[in-house]
Amino acid sequence: MGDFYEDSRVSVRICALFPDRMNLYGEGGNLKILCRRLEEMGCLCRVDCYEGEEPAPNWMDYDLLYLGSGTEEAQQAALQLLFDQSEALADYVESGRMFLVTGNGTELLGHSLTTRTGEVLSGLGLADFQVEQTDRRLLGDVVGRYVGEEMPQIVGFINCCGTIKGRVETPFAELSFGKEWSNDGIRAAEGYQKKRLIATRMIGPLLVRNPQFLEQIVFWLGEEKGVTPNEPDRKSAPWEAYRRSMAGLSERMLMHNEK
Repeated sequence: MGDFYEDSRVSVRICALFPDRMNLYGEGGNLKILCRRLEEMGCLCRVDCYEGEEPAPNWMDYDLLYLGSGTEEAQQAALQLLFDQSEALADYVESGRMFLVTGNGTELLGHSLTTRTGEVLSGLGLADFQVEQTDRRLLGDVVGRYVGEEMPQIVGFINCCGTIKGRVETPFAELSFGKEWSNDGIRAAEGYQKKRLIATRMIGPLLVRNPQFLEQIVFWLGEEKGVTPNEPDRKSAPWEAYRRSMAGLSERMLMHNEK
């Protein structure tokens, strides 16, 4: 009889939504670094892909869903392909499972998306806002305080053409730099949160540029699985890059405040 081996590691199941369409700016790096960190903890990371042309899976089978950023054309195609899953995704969010959204994927979550040509598309209805796109691009670095757990400031880059309109009571971050790139370009609120639905228009990729937030995601996933994360290597390249990035942005913030 041959040897039988069964992997006894704790399994974390992830589904990447539209990883081909919504992978602008290397957003797939978010899942790569997340899986690497989970494997460092001794977990088995399983990633499935959903492109919208195959039957939808049972979302409840997953510990985390991820949706990234794409061109406006790809974004709108993804919305149309995902629209009939709105109710199932709402149930997923209400269950408290994790749904991470970055870049202009965030703009799919509201009640409607008005394109640059004036076409009004129904959104997924997971958030109480509307999005209006124009020819003006929102383009710049941002720094902000995560609205939730205490941690060092979040850094990112925003590149989109939509304004988020409506009351966002629980944003992802309160921006201290780059407020003109916030949800509405006026107030400091950026992104959206509901339970474990975490959405931000920051790219970079987010988890690569912010190892402190990667650790928070890992903690939440580990908490659900009964796994305690090991201490991260704070001398590793991502942490060093974060410190250099914050140093450069802090200098720009100081110069900006002195004007």
